[in-house]
Amino acid sequence: YGAGSAGAQLYTSLKIANSHEVICFIDDSNYLKNRSINNVPILPPSQIKNYIKDKNIDQILLAIPSLKIFRKKEILRNLYKHN
Repeated sequence: YGAGSAGAQLYTSLKIANSHEVICFIDDSNYLKNRSINNVPILPPSQIKNYIKDKNIDQILLAIPSLKIFRKKEILRNLYKHN
């Protein structure tokens, strides 16, 4: 979750380590809608439910270092809805 520079850096680290398969990025910025990072799509939060089912996602990593605690809680609350 987060398709800014921290998300791109996390993607690169995971790719080098070969530890995770990155299926998509999730970001609520309208500017990033319908874009991608290294051919990995950036999706709005409203599509999380469909992607979790279709792609068998078992982990979502949060890559927004400047996130305020209140916004972090809001994002986590929404993610918990999807187990």
